[in-house]
Amino acid sequence: MRPIWAVVTAAGSGTRLGCGGPKALVQVAGRAMLSRALDIFLADPQVQRICVTAPANWVSRFQELAGPQVQVVAGGIDRQSSVRAGIACVSQDELWPTGGTGESGFAGGAGDASGNSVSGVQQEVSGDPILLIHDAARPFTPAAVLRRVVSQLEAGAQAVIPAVAVTDTIRQVSPGSESGTDSTVEPGAEQAGALVDRAQLRAMQTPQGFDAGFIRRAYRQVGDVSTFTDDGAIAQAVGAKLVLVRGDSLSFKITVPLDLRLAEAVAASRVAPGTCVTKDLDK
Repeated sequence: MRPIWAVVTAAGSGTRLGCGGPKALVQVAGRAMLSRALDIFLADPQVQRICVTAPANWVSRFQELAGPQVQVVAGGIDRQSSVRAGIACVSQDELWPTGGTGESGFAGGAGDASGNSVSGVQQEVSGDPILLIHDAARPFTPAAVLRRVVSQLEAGAQAVIPAVAVTDTIRQVSPGSESGTDSTVEPGAEQAGALVDRAQLRAMQTPQGFDAGFIRRAYRQVGDVSTFTDDGAIAQAVGAKLVLVRGDSLSFKITVPLDLRLAEAVAASRVAPGTCVTKDLDK
């Protein structure tokens, strides 16, 4: 098995959530969103290094919450800049108790000097590290999604993204009449264009997985990362072939208040994949 390094992006301000502080610290059924997002990595015996990116003024608080097995660093001005900081963190052998061998492999784990992984289970790991990049705002991602991503990477894929089908009807749009001179369109409205075949569309999720050396080089090569919305786009920009694996509806991203209400219901009901969640959503 190849060693796994993980970067968890948690530097978001939570403006759209209206939480008045870092989104990753918002409580979901009594636990911080970040704590829940870390669970699948801390429980996986193959994971050797975990880095969390946090708002610059909150690094100490995030470190206290994440615990000694996790490194916390200040994130950047946007998500992709934060990922770049996280990649630098997991790549610095001196930050980890047992060192390592960089892109050529990793000897030991983030747990302790005996070589145990962060989960405390001894593992035989070697070869080039796998790097998983995950959003802290997806606190319920099932471990099975992580394993599907890792399986494809260990089979030789360079970039692997979990994805789910799009279920809504999707249309292209064109701007409406701002001046209102077109009597059929209200000012500020949009005109419906062509339908998009949703059978050919997928919504991307995380954790997105890569060969660690490759994605590190990709971030260096593209330079300005501010125009990219996810890490798969950066990998594709430098020529990688993206492999998509099945994501999960539980890996939804908490962005607006309604998402948080859904998250509370999921946490309270301890649902399994495929279970209908309706509790308390109508209150």
